[in-house]
Amino acid sequence: MPAIVSAGIERPSAELLRYMCRVRGSFEAVIPERDDGTVQPLLGLYHCALLRRAEGLLAAGEGRIGALLELASVRRITPEEVAKFGDPDRLLGTAGPHSVM
Repeated sequence: MPAIVSAGIERPSAELLRYMCRVRGSFEAVIPERDDGTVQPLLGLYHCALLRRAEGLLAAGEGRIGALLELASVRRITPEEVAKFGDPDRLLGTAGPHSVM
């Protein structure tokens, strides 16, 4: 399953990514969740089956990652799970404003 790590995530945690791989099960995406309930899709695991759905959304003029996640089976990594690996704001690159989802 391909992993995506944004350049905005200064110090991604290898341990967190390994954990995400371990708990992925049959989910199409594994995404960490922030304290406010939004997700950080720029640090995630995505099944290659989502590529065609993403292409279809883009062809239809829909570029939001949230639209893709609405069509996928998603395993959210809770803030409590993320915190086991360090400061969630640092791990998820959320020290500043965010409005992805």
